[in-house]
Amino acid sequence: MSRESLKIPSKTFLLGEYAVLTGGPALVLAHPPFFSLKKTNKPKLFHPKSPASLLMKKHGLRQDFDFLDPHRGGGGFGGSTAEVISSLKNRHDINIAELLADYKNLFTESGAEPSGADLCTQWLFTSEDLSGARLAVFKMKTEVSGEFCKGIEWPFKDISMMIFKRPKKAQTHTHLNSLNSSDIDFVKLRRISEEGLSFLERSDFRFFDSLNDFTKEQKKLSLLDENSFKEISKIRELPSVITARACGALGMDVVTVFCSLKEDLDKIKAKIVDFDFNYDLITTLGRGDFKSE
Repeated sequence: MSRESLKIPSKTFLLGEYAVLTGGPALVLAHPPFFSLKKTNKPKLFHPKSPASLLMKKHGLRQDFDFLDPHRGGGGFGGSTAEVISSLKNRHDINIAELLADYKNLFTESGAEPSGADLCTQWLFTSEDLSGARLAVFKMKTEVSGEFCKGIEWPFKDISMMIFKRPKKAQTHTHLNSLNSSDIDFVKLRRISEEGLSFLERSDFRFFDSLNDFTKEQKKLSLLDENSFKEISKIRELPSVITARACGALGMDVVTVFCSLKEDLDKIKAKIVDFDFNYDLITTLGRGDFKSE
């Protein structure tokens, strides 16, 4: 794979973004649109204190490319981790465990460090392919079949997803630094994530109940923005919507809507637009959009 052909997927946490901070599993979706790079002698350099710049410096690399962000710096879909991948992939001999260790060592402030689940998922699924979506299970302390990050199939072929960008997001690193895992009981979040993944692997529709249970527990622990919760509650009432999840830090980054393909997706989108939440539709994933492992 040539560096100029690298296509780095966007990411969205579907389940477990808080559980994973204390050793639980997370389910991460890699999806369009894709980050990419263009080789140039006069690049627009990353911020010198960004993870990408720091890791290039550590490994004796310099930036000789422009980073192309389809989200135009709006955040919420793994832009900073995509920068890291664009800096190291096919330039430095490193495996995913070493990459994760290097990345986590950059964060020395108090509070919760990032899990690296997004970085590992995006690294795993970076390719030359500009289509489709893939799912990964990430486990930090209990590895999956000897791996931190493992691709799995999406079993619900008659259920589609719409992924929306919310107009306001929380700064993930600032939010993580404000968390103190000794003050927050993550046990139930970990259990819900584990149960949800078990349901998913058995093609059991109770997976969607787990998404709802995770949301309830987030709200109970004050880990869910009130406006985000109100928005997804309203979306859940729409016909053919199975559920909706507010994803990312405080549920402020992204809203993922799961719905039946029997309903016209354009009609559901129009109803959500009518709510005037000022969302941007990022992608729609339906039958045939999920790539097999």
